[in-house]
Amino acid sequence: MASTVELDAWIKKFCDLVPHLTVDGPRRFSLSDVQGRRRPTFEGWERRSGVYWFEHGGAVRYVGRAMWRKGLLRRIEDHCLERGDAEWDNVWKDRDTVVGVVALPEADWYWAGALEPYLITHCAPQFNKKVC
Repeated sequence: MASTVELDAWIKKFCDLVPHLTVDGPRRFSLSDVQGRRRPTFEGWERRSGVYWFEHGGAVRYVGRAMWRKGLLRRIEDHCLERGDAEWDNVWKDRDTVVGVVALPEADWYWAGALEPYLITHCAPQFNKKVC
């Protein structure tokens, strides 16, 4: 598993490989704020595409993507449900868990499909089951 510092470096490296790509982020939010009434202000993340991740204990535990019009917020919320996996449930229930987000411009939504496996390959998050 990669640290959050390593993840940020991999995001920068990816963006350097795609020179015209401009991303919004990485940004980080408290998971309890995302789940609660004090939702952080992040313009349009209900429908923006991009990549998100869960950080717990200083390490990246899961990386996912939201494609065009699905929305980062809905994808993050999809992961905050009982799954019957005690380890995962501890991550999304812990008040110290952080959600990271990189949002993409609407015209570049398809880059989420490349950035997600790139980060999974380089960061090896504990809860990503598929091998990229």
